[in-house]
Amino acid sequence: KNKADILISDIISNLDPYDFQYLFGAILRAMGFKTIEKEPGRDRGIDIIAYKDEFGFEKPRIKVQIKHKSTAVGGPDLRNFISTLDEGEYGIFVSSSGYKGDAKREIERYSTKMCIYDIDDIIELLLKYYDNLEDKYKSKIALTKIWVPIN
Repeated sequence: KNKADILISDIISNLDPYDFQYLFGAILRAMGFKTIEKEPGRDRGIDIIAYKDEFGFEKPRIKVQIKHKSTAVGGPDLRNFISTLDEGEYGIFVSSSGYKGDAKREIERYSTKMCIYDIDDIIELLLKYYDNLEDKYKSKIALTKIWVPIN
């Protein structure tokens, strides 16, 4: 990791769980998705639903589960999430604390239906789509581009 990634990781780590969830929703919107974000409370394992068309009817429909500031995610968490995916739906599981070995083995079984993201993946997406991010989230993670000579 470079120094900038470490600093961004620290900022993200200090977000409360719902701000982290809302940040990921904002990244999805910056990528061109529409989102439905669940309010704090009982979400039945789904924090965000993302889709491309205005009404959410077209495929793919993506369900997102967010885990922030907890221990590394294990296989049972992934299996519970996978059970929420209906026909034609895909899943993204986001954990800011990483994944245990059994979770990584579990994802191999379902890699055509879902993917996992950790803090490094979130930083990569944030940097790639930062220019399209809503101002509210740019102010939470204020970044600027700098150019340096390569020679």
